[in-house]
Amino acid sequence: MSILEIAQDNRFVSVERGFLVISHHREELGRIPLDMLDAVIVTGHGITYSNNALLKLCQHDVPVIICGENYHPAGIVTGMALHYKQTERLEYQIAAGKPLKKQLWKTIVQHKIRHQMYALERAGKHSKSFETLLNKVRSGDPDNIEAQAAQRYWKRLFGTGFNRDPNENGINAFLNYGYAVIRGAVARFTVGSGLHPSIGIHHHNKLNAFCLVDDLMEPFRPLVDRTVFALFAPHFSHTELTLTPDYKKQLAGILERPIYTAGEESTVNNGIQKFVWSYVESLSSGKCLLLEFEEKE
Repeated sequence: MSILEIAQDNRFVSVERGFLVISHHREELGRIPLDMLDAVIVTGHGITYSNNALLKLCQHDVPVIICGENYHPAGIVTGMALHYKQTERLEYQIAAGKPLKKQLWKTIVQHKIRHQMYALERAGKHSKSFETLLNKVRSGDPDNIEAQAAQRYWKRLFGTGFNRDPNENGINAFLNYGYAVIRGAVARFTVGSGLHPSIGIHHHNKLNAFCLVDDLMEPFRPLVDRTVFALFAPHFSHTELTLTPDYKKQLAGILERPIYTAGEESTVNNGIQKFVWSYVESLSSGKCLLLEFEEKE
């Protein structure tokens, strides 16, 4: 499986006999089987699509992630009727009470902080103070420990002069791209599980149709952070690195990184699928059953 990026301007996207075809001025530039795609990331300008291309991508459960400046996702095109129990899952989401949602969010925040700690440790940074924050997370995170951890985390990982700003270049652009990869995978498995992506656990924004995706991807963000740190570590004297195709390939490769989920070895991509499914089981049982994953070195 693979992620296709359309980075060059004025490309035309169509389908032919089970292949996604990229053309320029009626000249075919390349094609890839639809069955091999995990996601399509669009960063170029002036891209046009045939209606049939978008239809087939939706039918094959392949999200199309449209990025704006600095590779920050502006939207996602994905299928909406990919699971035979979609109505049942929607009813579960609507019926989920505040106590369950608060417990789910507490668990997500704790998972995220644990992986932030691991990212710091692998980067040779101190993470001891994060244990105190981890123990302070309460149901629903009313004290916003997630934000407190993030404030310390960014400064410790990338230095005191760093600010997480999606509109900035350098490290921020790399993070944007890596998060787009994770977000696409989470969106794919969320919709593919019959869940409605706009009904979130914690995120609530009438302008965001993927609140649930943004909730469920939180524990996986530090995987991107650690990868970006490793890419920038030799270059911190000139942090305006350009996001080249090689760097993009390394960030997209995060999905194939080995991890352990519920004691079983898998990839990040499979781990995301299992995590989303554990959310479905949490909704159906009324109990927080979210799975934790461990990174494998």
